[in-house]
Amino acid sequence: MGTVVVLTAERVTELINAGIVNAVINGSGNLIFTKADASIIDVGDIKEHGTMTGLLDDDHTQYALADGTRGEFATTAQGDKADAARPNLQAETDFDGGDAGSWIEEFTVTDDDTATSGWVNRFVGWFRHRVAGAPVADNLRRMVIWFNEYMELRLAPAKHNTVALRLFVRDTGTTQTNARDQDVPIFELMDDRGIRTPILGLYPNGHFRIAEDMIETAHVLLLGPADPVPTGTPAGTIIVRTE
Repeated sequence: MGTVVVLTAERVTELINAGIVNAVINGSGNLIFTKADASIIDVGDIKEHGTMTGLLDDDHTQYALADGTRGEFATTAQGDKADAARPNLQAETDFDGGDAGSWIEEFTVTDDDTATSGWVNRFVGWFRHRVAGAPVADNLRRMVIWFNEYMELRLAPAKHNTVALRLFVRDTGTTQTNARDQDVPIFELMDDRGIRTPILGLYPNGHFRIAEDMIETAHVLLLGPADPVPTGTPAGTIIVRTE
């Protein structure tokens, strides 16, 4: 920790009049001045910053406080202390299932009758392309995920050969069972949260459900004119033969 030298006005005047030519801090932590006539002045009044008085005084009200009670930017700039000061932002922890009192963050966008063309996106995730040998430029950025002015989710591919949204039946065979319930979709469209009538569902085996009807995914098999149909070809497979 740095040190602070405390001098009275009289001592400062004395040092100026003495013609100081050198200043050092000795092994005891005292400040030693050397005068022009080679004599020394042992100031001695060196104190640690933590021993100064008035450290808890709130003398500068133009600044934000670390506890988040004053100032807008303190909630993001002060880390854990600021997070703890915000009642609706939980500290980093593991939530127990069914803990109704735990959430990460909540936002409400309220219509104020202004033209939505002037509203901003609420959250944006960018992907920045790099060109070899060229400096990074903002015009190479592309939005890949964002919540628009209404907090509706929007997605776009980052590159020409990438997929904006991809669903996985499982992470890996070792972390989740391969025998996933085939009657539970991995993507589902419903009419509303109350009635919950399924309209469209995509299942782990590739089948679709439209309303109440299950439609199996059709397999296409390309064969030559005399090629036999392989053993085990599933029923419903479309076989196309070349001439």
